Amino acid sequence: MATGRETSCHRRPPRQRTRPAAVAAPVLRSIGIGIGIGIGIGIGIALESQAQACSCLQPPPPRAAAADAAVVFEGRTFGVQREAGKSRFTFEVSRVFKGEVGPSIEVYSASHSAMCGRSFEAGVPYLVYAQSSPAGVMVDSMCSRTRASRSALEDFAELGAGTPPPRPSPAQTPGDSVEAPRIETGPPMPSPSKRGCSVAGDRQPSPWWLALLPFAAARRRRFVARSF
Repeated sequence: MATGRETSCHRRPPRQRTRPAAVAAPVLRSIGIGIGIGIGIGIGIALESQAQACSCLQPPPPRAAAADAAVVFEGRTFGVQREAGKSRFTFEVSRVFKGEVGPSIEVYSASHSAMCGRSFEAGVPYLVYAQSSPAGVMVDSMCSRTRASRSALEDFAELGAGTPPPRPSPAQTPGDSVEAPRIETGPPMPSPSKRGCSVAGDRQPSPWWLALLPFAAARRRRFVARSF
């Protein structure tokens, strides 16, 4: 039965479905660009670091390295001071293989590895091949044959046992330089005579007394003769 009303149907337009590949493509493109930039930056940093890093040749054998060095010694470092881009290491020397080295020695090195500076661990024994600088101080770098003693078996086999450094003479005590006081003695004292002590010595009778003795004896005889 008709109601007299007209009904109209409105259809909605169908939704357009996007494909997953169309959505992922821009994201992947952005990720790829970021990765490419990161790789480029990394390569640039690596190339710059390689250009600034220390470049050394292979060190020569022990004997050749010792012939090229100013001093060769084994010792432990017990102090370091850093000043103006340099590190000053103080070594306690245990034995010497070349050069005039005392019980202790100072060795300079650059503070940065990019300048071929070498670092020593305190308390660890090292075999040091040091050079003499124009300023007259001992210097060392990463390009030398210096190494820890535990890694220097080949060096010790070729260089020998070495010699201990000269020890300083013991300090002189104040009493050693003071001379013992001297007692000045006078002329010998005269020996005492039988009658007692004499200061100026026993006096001998003068010759004129001997000459008067006969006259005194004659006068005495005359006096005795008159008395009888």
